[in-house]
Amino acid sequence: MPDFKDVSMADLLPSSLKNDERTVAVAEAANEQIQCIDVQRELLHILANMDWSDEDIVELLAWQWHVDFWDDSLSLAAKRTLVKNSIPWHRRKGTPAVVEEMARLILGSAKIAEWFEYGGKPYFFRIECTDLIQDTATFDRVTELVSAVKNVRSWLEDIFVYRERKMYLYFGGAQRIAKTMTIYPEGTVL
Repeated sequence: MPDFKDVSMADLLPSSLKNDERTVAVAEAANEQIQCIDVQRELLHILANMDWSDEDIVELLAWQWHVDFWDDSLSLAAKRTLVKNSIPWHRRKGTPAVVEEMARLILGSAKIAEWFEYGGKPYFFRIECTDLIQDTATFDRVTELVSAVKNVRSWLEDIFVYRERKMYLYFGGAQRIAKTMTIYPEGTVL
């Protein structure tokens, strides 16, 4: 691939256009943009090899790209996911979809329910998950994460944990049919 660092668009202009100030200005502006593309081309190489990168490189990229939520106790796979999705998450920051994706990263399974879906107070939402939160540190991480990526006007109301339990329910019933019959002596008139 060509290296655009040493190329100047103004040098490539024909001699008839080199004296036109506007054309030279456009060429210089285009030159800056091409050099930015060249820098991002190198970035693509790093992103393409993210799944094989060391933890040090992943942490450096997390710092460089301002990953909102970083925790050293996360697995390397989770850290890679944070770095890979950092730019798309920044673009969609403040939406329920990003909050849900980030909550899934920690809780495993999570769904965001808006206030109008469950009859709550306006501008509140809750996280519904099926995995049990084991300790207060996980709960604190989730609330910190939600505060970092949610929009400013929305508030986390609850974290609901739904658990499916298999229970054997025995029930029985009895039926009694009774009929009352009164027997009178013979010849009795009613």
